[in-house]
Amino acid sequence: MSQWLPDVCPDQSAPCRILTVGGAGGAFVLFEGKCAFHAKSKLPDRDLYAAIVDFNSQREVSRGAAKASLKLDKEHPGVPYRMEPDGSYTLGVDQKGALMPEWPTDPKEIAKVRADIDAALATKTRR
Repeated sequence: MSQWLPDVCPDQSAPCRILTVGGAGGAFVLFEGKCAFHAKSKLPDRDLYAAIVDFNSQREVSRGAAKASLKLDKEHPGVPYRMEPDGSYTLGVDQKGALMPEWPTDPKEIAKVRADIDAALATKTRR
């Protein structure tokens, strides 16, 4: 049995608490508690867990694609993100709203990073 406090919850002061039993996919999933955002979901716990895992995976693919697009070396700590109240995330900005110094400000460069992220997500979806 393992406990997971996912960092996809918009309010990290009271995130979901998830118990899984039986491997990475979890043969059994139990929410010990849900954050205010996920408590509104009408999905059964197993489906909500799958959605949280998928969202987390998409965010990490996006961060990796942005890091590659920005040509940051492997020693760079990575692309920060901020969870938004609506459950989405913003790349290049940390939880306190600070913009990462390497993040582009030129609209053409931003468009290139977004295109690289979209391509990476499309590849992930096809698998």
